[in-house]
Amino acid sequence: SRTRVATLRERLPAVPAQRGLIAEKHGHRLPGTREGTIRTVLDWARDAEASRVFVFAAAAGMGKTVVAASLKEEHPDLFVGGFFCRHDDVKLRDPKIMLSSLALQLAEASEPFREALEEQAQGVTREEFLGYDAQTMFNCVLKSPAEAIPPPTGHRLLLILDALDECEHD
Repeated sequence: SRTRVATLRERLPAVPAQRGLIAEKHGHRLPGTREGTIRTVLDWARDAEASRVFVFAAAAGMGKTVVAASLKEEHPDLFVGGFFCRHDDVKLRDPKIMLSSLALQLAEASEPFREALEEQAQGVTREEFLGYDAQTMFNCVLKSPAEAIPPPTGHRLLLILDALDECEHD
């Protein structure tokens, strides 16, 4: 499975999991802080009937990235992937790289998703992926593979997307 994901990684424009950034931001969380917010997100994450999207919005500097990093770091069983956009990094503000990175993280966590992604990406070169617009990339690497597989059993496979407003857009 790792070898097959590595083959996908060679073709998809993605960045490795941002473990250093996640650990750094998680380290900024003081013990006992943001517990109510984290509990609210975890309650949502564990509720199979809840909305498929949870939006956590607050003013700049309120700790959203620290909360997201803490969730990813402390609950990897729930949050199988994440992408932390950054306006000051060309790769971390590119929506195509964001989408590919999330897809690869899902492929590492779910064999059915990986198989569907492999089928969807079959015959597509790295250069072709790089030429896709963001909507085509979304459809190819996330939407179509997700629609091709049955819902996961047990619990949902959740992704964290932080600072989406720092990503480039048309």
